[in-house]
Amino acid sequence: MSGKIVGWAFEQNCRSPVAKLILVKLADNSNEYGYCWPSVPLIAKHTGLSERAVRENLHHLEADGLIRIDPRLTKKGQTSNAYQLSVESCGNKRVAPPCTGCTPIEGTVSEQ
Repeated sequence: MSGKIVGWAFEQNCRSPVAKLILVKLADNSNEYGYCWPSVPLIAKHTGLSERAVRENLHHLEADGLIRIDPRLTKKGQTSNAYQLSVESCGNKRVAPPCTGCTPIEGTVSEQ
């Protein structure tokens, strides 16, 4: 967790308090690049929200340009998604190290 990234999340204008709570949760789980991969059930458990509310608001955050959702694939199929927070204002580049053990997918962070 990076305090700068959590601070960044608190400063963002989100469309709802629920979306902001999820953004802060992602920031709390992120590395110094603003990159994380918590599962939807984990986000729901830690925020007290339903999995449906989490999924819906993750897509709102992506539509609003605050995060990018990257599917994580292994040889056995998809695992949890990875999330890249738009933290350029923290002085961080929007590039994270490749996902260990995952197959790169076109347009994902691991190909940059």
